[in-house]
Amino acid sequence: MSKRNYKKWTDEEVLFLRKNADMFTVKMLGEKLGRAKTSIQNKLTSLKIKKKPLIHTTYSYNRDFFQNVDCEEKGYWLGFIAADGCILGGGRTGKRLKISLHKDEKRHLERFVKSLNGNIEIKNYKYKIKEGYYEYVEVSVGSNKLCYDLEKLNITKAKSRTLRMSDISKDLIRHYLRGYIDGDGHYYLSKVNKKSYIEIYVGSKYMLDFFTNYLSNHGITNYTFHYKKKNMYKISIHDIHSKLKLIELLYKDATVYLERKKEKAMKIYHSLGGHNL
Repeated sequence: MSKRNYKKWTDEEVLFLRKNADMFTVKMLGEKLGRAKTSIQNKLTSLKIKKKPLIHTTYSYNRDFFQNVDCEEKGYWLGFIAADGCILGGGRTGKRLKISLHKDEKRHLERFVKSLNGNIEIKNYKYKIKEGYYEYVEVSVGSNKLCYDLEKLNITKAKSRTLRMSDISKDLIRHYLRGYIDGDGHYYLSKVNKKSYIEIYVGSKYMLDFFTNYLSNHGITNYTFHYKKKNMYKISIHDIHSKLKLIELLYKDATVYLERKKEKAMKIYHSLGGHNL
């Protein structure tokens, strides 16, 4: 190939090639990157990447899942993604939704894949920390359509500081909130003195105002704190009546939730004498 026709490889293309070399044929890699087969093969050789035999797995799922948020399940996952998901990519490689959780929460990701009527693989990863390794699981859904629908619902790239509430029906907001708390909330109950509280963390002032108003309109007293250095807000619920009301609001007749957090919520509920759930 002459220097005149040589197209320099970008860092993004090299990263994509390293990550996906074993997932696609050379021809498919070329189509995704807009390069000839010879260009792909030469780059694989120069990077010393030896392709493993390709196992043909076709992933299927409902790309229109978030086109119309009209039920508890969709409202919940929308809130969970608002807290714990992210949209990546664009351009030639397309957009994808990624959700990463601690390895112990793998069942929750399996439930998400099931909600999509999908067979997407949930992958295991780990990285080194002082105490050893942090192990986590991750699902990646490559779909411009699904990501586009999420973006229309205000789930955008780098959303933490700019997140706004999705336009969904009022009866689904409690499910959205439950999903959000499962992603970015905390239930605390002391084993010693039964002291308890519920906390919700948000990055955008808009969501802080939306959640606090929503809680107040349901008779739930809440307090807010601003961590200026982290540019993050915390909503805290302390009094007995408000904690009972919030847990009932979130979990009454609920069918989708993170089991670990529901267990904590119910321990708080019963420690306060709750009996309606």
